[in-house]
Amino acid sequence: MPGLLSTSVLWVILAAGAGEPPSWMDVPRVVASNPEHFRTLLCGGHASMLRIALIGDSQETSPGGAGSSYVPNLNERFFRRHGFVGETVVMSNRGVGGGSPPADWLWRGAIASPSGPLSGIPESARLPNITPRQHWAKSQSGQAYGMIAMLLFDGSLTADPLLPVEPYFDWAGADVRAEILLATKPVSGGVSWKAMPQPASVISYFVPSTGSGELHPDLASAGPIELRSAWTPPLNFDGKPYMQVELWGTSTEATTEIIGLRYVDCGNHRGVVVQSLGSTGARVRDLVAQHGDSGWMFAGLGYHLAVLHFGVNDAALLIAPHEWKRDLVDAIAWIRASTNDPTFPIVIAGDVHRNQYTPAQQAAFDAQPGVAAEVAAEGANLAAINLRRITFEDLGWGPGNTPYLADFVHLNVAGQRTLAGVLSATLHSIGRTACDFNDDGVIDGGDLGLLLATWGPATHQSCLIGSDLDGNGVIDGADLGILLSAWTSAAGDPVAKDQR
Repeated sequence: MPGLLSTSVLWVILAAGAGEPPSWMDVPRVVASNPEHFRTLLCGGHASMLRIALIGDSQETSPGGAGSSYVPNLNERFFRRHGFVGETVVMSNRGVGGGSPPADWLWRGAIASPSGPLSGIPESARLPNITPRQHWAKSQSGQAYGMIAMLLFDGSLTADPLLPVEPYFDWAGADVRAEILLATKPVSGGVSWKAMPQPASVISYFVPSTGSGELHPDLASAGPIELRSAWTPPLNFDGKPYMQVELWGTSTEATTEIIGLRYVDCGNHRGVVVQSLGSTGARVRDLVAQHGDSGWMFAGLGYHLAVLHFGVNDAALLIAPHEWKRDLVDAIAWIRASTNDPTFPIVIAGDVHRNQYTPAQQAAFDAQPGVAAEVAAEGANLAAINLRRITFEDLGWGPGNTPYLADFVHLNVAGQRTLAGVLSATLHSIGRTACDFNDDGVIDGGDLGLLLATWGPATHQSCLIGSDLDGNGVIDGADLGILLSAWTSAAGDPVAKDQR
């Protein structure tokens, strides 16, 4: 039966292969060293804010990468399950949402010229897909424009035409603010802000302001770089839902290093947000090799869970299983050192089937799920998801059946949409078997009673037992149908089927 695997059972499998990782079809769909922790953590969005760092390659990169549908759809799936988005992703200094690249989840941005100089922070000290920039005051410095981050409360302008456009973020809340994210440096100015709401999702520097000001957190520091926050007062939307906030510096003598901002509903700060920290062509080892000095930024942005979503590029470059294990262990250690948390929760999500590998590349790719499972079983608060097996068994994705691919390596829009549902459902399945709500190994009247007890809108309790089987945020007849179809003397498939 596919499911969670204990460390001891996994060790038997690995030993049977004389130390070599088993092939992907012999590795369980989900392996977790502390599944109860993941269950509690992933249900926390009903009461508080859960920030997930999605670290991967181009397929996990949005905006500007091959994950431009994947990342918004993944966020939308979490919204369905938790019913609220109390915070946006970090919006940095980029022009996105005007066509190419399309908008990311709940935001588009602009940075007109002349603006401030490029960031003084070296690439090794910046997280992938986060673009800080230096800004002067607007005057004799030559800077005329700052960065604009627009709140797309309705999820519009993404690459997926089928992503529902509807209210996700409560822009009319009484206490919506912008958290402005800044970096220290030896000499620094402050930050200027201006709110300019729009009735439509059109960015403009030349519309009336409903509030502005300067903020002067302590940014001058000769020590190691640190992330500091500055908060606007509650933003005045003036009845216009598409808020724009422009940011720039305050000094003509010293620039301000602006990382970006996120909109926060301080009056109802709960839900789940997934931030893309992807990079085109990335391998696991590149997180430390290319961004190893960016721990200050990872810690400062306050993530609660990291998903390491790699594999394709590692296999293409013939990274052997023992090397890939070392790279995973190093990445996990880096994240935990950065957060000063030796048990920071991390999920390793393998890639799905791709085409046109050589036999040697295919062998490396086939070994990755077993390596990930071994790593997950050996450490605290680690999990491994065998997406290749899940998508093969449930969807038929594999050799000879690749309608989800746009080319031999990247997923098309429909493939990204489907995989977002699979990953969201699988994350929520860690620590449970679908339909076996009381964990007694049998799907029967006891489970039916628990489902009926949580009937209606999804809640923290329904999340804990997993009764929202289709992930749509409501426990209803559809979930009852899934339960009845699984009615059996023994519990079965551990993964809920959210594959829209």
